[in-house]
Amino acid sequence: MTMKKMLNHYHQSLIILAIGLSLSALFFFIAKSQEQQSLEEMFRLQSDIQFQDITSSLTQLTGKVDAIHGFIRNKLVIEPGSHQHKQAPVEHNLFSNISFEDFLFLNTGSKDIDGWQTYAWFPRVTAEQIPALYNRAKSDSWTDYTVYPASTAATFPVYYIDTKDSARYPTGYDISSKMLFSDAIESAVTAAAIRLVIQINSTGEATVGLLRPLYKGGYPPRNRWLREKELLGFVYGEWRLDSVIAPALAKYQWNDRTISITAPDRQTATPLWNTAAQPVVEAAFIEKRPFMFAGSELFVEFRAGSAFIANHSSLYALRVLGIGIIITLLLVYYLFLQVSRQKSIEREVRLQISAYRRVFTKLESLLENFKGGIAFEDANHQIVLTNNCIYDLLALDDSESLIDQSRDQWLQTLTAVSSELSPLLSAIDQESGVNGLTVKTHDGKYLEVDFIPIHRGGRHEGNIWILRDVTEKELMHQQFEHAQRLEGMGVLAGGIAHDFNNILTAIIGNTALIERKQKKGLAIGEYIERINSASDKAANLCRQMLAYSGRGKFVVQNLNLAQQVKEITDFLRVSLPKSIMIEVDLDTENLVFQADATQIRRLF
Repeated sequence: MTMKKMLNHYHQSLIILAIGLSLSALFFFIAKSQEQQSLEEMFRLQSDIQFQDITSSLTQLTGKVDAIHGFIRNKLVIEPGSHQHKQAPVEHNLFSNISFEDFLFLNTGSKDIDGWQTYAWFPRVTAEQIPALYNRAKSDSWTDYTVYPASTAATFPVYYIDTKDSARYPTGYDISSKMLFSDAIESAVTAAAIRLVIQINSTGEATVGLLRPLYKGGYPPRNRWLREKELLGFVYGEWRLDSVIAPALAKYQWNDRTISITAPDRQTATPLWNTAAQPVVEAAFIEKRPFMFAGSELFVEFRAGSAFIANHSSLYALRVLGIGIIITLLLVYYLFLQVSRQKSIEREVRLQISAYRRVFTKLESLLENFKGGIAFEDANHQIVLTNNCIYDLLALDDSESLIDQSRDQWLQTLTAVSSELSPLLSAIDQESGVNGLTVKTHDGKYLEVDFIPIHRGGRHEGNIWILRDVTEKELMHQQFEHAQRLEGMGVLAGGIAHDFNNILTAIIGNTALIERKQKKGLAIGEYIERINSASDKAANLCRQMLAYSGRGKFVVQNLNLAQQVKEITDFLRVSLPKSIMIEVDLDTENLVFQADATQIRRLF
């Protein structure tokens, strides 16, 4: 593989890698967008469920809150501004023996230079003292102060005064003037349909203001009638808002978001309530829902960030990206495999070409040094390869090319050289081989022709023609045959002399018998017949000698084997001694064959 091809393959790999990574990134962003939409839809649906549960948990108790307010107003009258607690005309005269001034005290908080919070305790604070304490707190730079009942110090505030917003609360409002209500958790204070009351104060701190019943014994009696009889009054307590909303969220394990409750005038400040100590800073999803509660408009805000995405992400986009990268790498790897395979194939091809070149060089050298003419014919019967010697054998000019000649053209070329090609043409038609066919050309030369079909795997792939000049060999062969013939004639002379001796003996013997029989006046025709037969055999023997010497000829005819044996046997009986008897036993008398009768008689 050339350097240019290798660079092209590497460029293709880089292009495939770039396209694959681009498509993977595109599919990743598409999948990421779909996943983002899916997460937004999931967050919205979950927020709907939580919002419904939270608002339902708060608003279901509106009726109960109204009942609580009605019940409280029948037993205790609170006048905001004067902060005087008056006894209501109610049954059991609940407040006849109690004074709120007996159990009030004050907790104030201020900040020193180092930012630390300090506290001061003033027991037995009366309601009339609250405005004066407010002014003092304001002049002394107190941030706020809270009034608690003495029996439950630092737990249940009665008043909460914020000095930071004096324009809105000039005298420190009774905390009950801005109440919101919900269900309670504590089952121990369920006497007379009294429940915990939610207070979300304007400072933004999430607290629960509750009306806590006070009993003579400190604890509520088990008997309901006794609880109402021993009820002395109510004090306000403080509780966190999440203790009321938490039951609505307890059935969910959604800790991957922040839920906040805010008021319209406190949207930019600390929320009235939230599920986290610190609000979520990173928020990928935000849902804000308004709702009305106890005559006030509030907002529930849901925020979710990386934790929500980590918990609910299906990693679909990353899987798509990973699959795309894997497919791209597989394609690049496949391309490298193909390049390696192509390099290996090209290396093999180069080795084979080199081997073929060596073979072709040897073949070319062999063809040119071969003492004869060679022509290769393909499966389509066209001449595809020859050597130079074949042009000399066929007496062709350099301008007469044999390449691409068809079978008919090639046979015409051969026929123009010699007319003794009938056996070769028959073998060609049958696609059978011809080995060592010697033909005489028109100019007196002798050519030996070989026709070799090439078969591989049962399929005919072509033929090889081999022509050799055997004129010298043929002449030497003829001379050798002549010498052998002369030698054979010498050997034959002895045999022929023996045969002639037998024939003459038969003739002489039969002649003597004729003379003897003639003197006695007996018939001599049989003996004359034998003499004629012997004379014929002598004539045949002469013809055979002439044929062997090349001057006579053989007469091939149909002969009866039994008849030939009988004639030879009669001839031998005359020439053999009387002590020798000849018996002939032939199985078949109709066996006919073709031969020269004289040559057959010479066998005996």
